[in-house]
Formats: sequence, structure tokens, C-alpha cells
Amino acid sequence: MIDTAAEFQKRRRETWRQIRPWVGIAAAVFTTFVFVVYFGSKLSELSNLNLVFGGMAVAVVAAVRINMVIRRTYRCPECDGVVMDSDGVPVDPAVCPKCGVRLK
Repeated sequence: MIDTAAEFQKRRRETWRQIRPWVGIAAAVFTTFVFVVYFGSKLSELSNLNLVFGGMAVAVVAAVRINMVIRRTYRCPECDGVVMDSDGVPVDPAVCPKCGVRLK
């Protein structure tokens, strides 16, 4: 029999390992948007557009990749459902919202 709590914690760590670079990229894009808001008047209009639309494209790619990783790896070992509740993805849930098995 599988230890569901230990298996889920392993999956949780693997999920974080895979999304960490994408979270960093999303943070860098946010920083770019803040830069454009505060210093945009000192840059050319074309530079502002390139930064904003390039940043938006990168942010979309990061969000899609994070979502793909979560849907592939952040699963309950018992019911194989994605561990997600009405508020989104819990970071370290005690039980599976779908089947109620202990995850911690």
C-alpha cells in the first residue's frame, strides 16, 4: 500500500521545483511593468510598447507553463485528481479536497 502523504509531499516538492523558474520569470515581468510605469516617460514610446507587449507575451507563457505543471504533477495519489479547491491551488493541504485522504 502506498503512503499517500509521503507520495503527495514528493509530488508537491517536484511541482515547486518545476514551476520555480517560471515564477521567477513572472516576477521579472512584473518588475518590468513597474519599471515602465515609473520610468516610461524617459523611454521612447516604441520602447515602452516593446517592454509591455513583450512582457505580456512572456507572462502568458509563464502562466500557461505553471498551469501545465500543476495539472500534470500536483495530483492526489489516491484519486489522481488535481489538488484544487474553490479558492485555487492550496500550497500544502492537509487533505485532498476531492476524496478527503490525508496529504500531510
